[in-house]
Amino acid sequence: MRVRPNVFQAMMEDLPQAVMVTTADGMVLWCNAAARSLCEKARPDTAPPAEASAPAPRTAFETVAADAHDALRDMIARALGTPETASAHCRCTSAVTGPTGRPRWLDWSAAPVDWEGVRAARLIGVDVTADVDANRDERLLREALDSIPDALVLFDTDDTVLFYNKAYRDFFWYMPPLEDMRGRPFEDVVRRSMAPPRVVADPLAHSDPDAYIAKRRRRLHTPSPEPFELFTAEGRWHLVRERRTPEGRFIGIRSDITDRKRVEERLSELVKELAESNRELEQFAYVASHDLQEPLRMVTSYLQLLQRRYAGKLDDTADEFIRHAVDGGARMQRLIQDLLDYSRIGRGKRPPAPVSMAAVLQQVLRNLSVATADGGATVTVPGPESLPLVLADQGELVRLFQNIIGNALKYRHPERPPVVAVSVTPEADGWCISVADNGIGIEEAHYDRIFMIFQRLHGRESYAGTGIGLAIAKKIVDRHGGRIWVESQAGEGSSFHVVLPAAAAGEDDMPVTMARR
Repeated sequence: MRVRPNVFQAMMEDLPQAVMVTTADGMVLWCNAAARSLCEKARPDTAPPAEASAPAPRTAFETVAADAHDALRDMIARALGTPETASAHCRCTSAVTGPTGRPRWLDWSAAPVDWEGVRAARLIGVDVTADVDANRDERLLREALDSIPDALVLFDTDDTVLFYNKAYRDFFWYMPPLEDMRGRPFEDVVRRSMAPPRVVADPLAHSDPDAYIAKRRRRLHTPSPEPFELFTAEGRWHLVRERRTPEGRFIGIRSDITDRKRVEERLSELVKELAESNRELEQFAYVASHDLQEPLRMVTSYLQLLQRRYAGKLDDTADEFIRHAVDGGARMQRLIQDLLDYSRIGRGKRPPAPVSMAAVLQQVLRNLSVATADGGATVTVPGPESLPLVLADQGELVRLFQNIIGNALKYRHPERPPVVAVSVTPEADGWCISVADNGIGIEEAHYDRIFMIFQRLHGRESYAGTGIGLAIAKKIVDRHGGRIWVESQAGEGSSFHVVLPAAAAGEDDMPVTMARR
């Protein structure tokens, strides 16, 4: 094709596409304004044409990025090596970036031309940056959606397939690649799910396929507002979430929760087994301790009778043996009674109610009045107006704080009278009631041990008891969903802290009113 330069220039100068005429080695014979705008910088020894806002490039390679030089050179060579009717193409980035700061992409085509008797190549570059960016964004989004484990499908407003990810194909192994299904109607997806050797759990798919498809279509147009669980024909559990977009498209998401369901089922079985085991243990402890009392009571009675009737009539060794037997029987009775008390905690299963801590502590101080007076102890509690309402069983709270304050009175320091102080502070999960004393204290190594059943830190000759009081206290606190712990310093005293749930504002305060009378 022979072109008159002046006519060619006038036609091409203001086109939005970049147009260049180059020699076989890429030297620019002419270019329009759009091509000049692709240059990274002007040559310092060349002044720009008067009619142009940017300098003309010396070679075509100045208009493209460095890594595109070979592609452009190959395109020019292929164009000049073919007949005039043929052309060559390449896509490459420009030497300058676009308004967004990203590279500009151009599709270049080259065809041979006769330029003033010189065989040259005519290059036309079309800006395809928007298409490249859109394709890149779509590719990145698809890669992201393909990487998630949940199956996702999207149907258009006309119920045709728009998209599904890799997990959807893995879930529904009968689905072909997306490129083969995009734009296909919803019925095609359903029919593929029904085709042998697939197994559909719904019997309607076998008895009336058309009715089954209609049922699935109704689901497409009335998605479930809440997630629901589905057991598939393959024996898997799926969590299904569905919704319609504001534009009317349908989105379905499925998550395989089979492993979670199996764990939940196993946990449920273990909880049932544990509950049954606990019931059996509690029943055994209750029955055993209850049934042991009668024969032990008989043995103890006869031992005490022997002690009273034959004291001083036998030798000293016999008197000592009888005394040990009587003491052992009495200790056994106390242990059995404490074990009964421990097993009875929570057996009534009364629902928790608002309880006044003022009423609880008032009852505890009455029950311990003799021990307090005999030991010359001082016990201080906040005023009733400062004590909170907690959600609990009042009888068990009395036992709880009677054990804690009773221990504070019992484990007194030999060189000073007991001083016990009760305080209350708010906590995020309720109220913390603290009982501080100036007794013998506890070493840190024994903090956990003291809450175990029948664990004693001191011999019976020093402090009486069975070592079950704090175990009972912990069981009561645990049953109420609270917390109990101790802070102490040996020889200086201890502080026991109990956190109990607060009674919600506005709850019926009748039990509290009755307790304050």
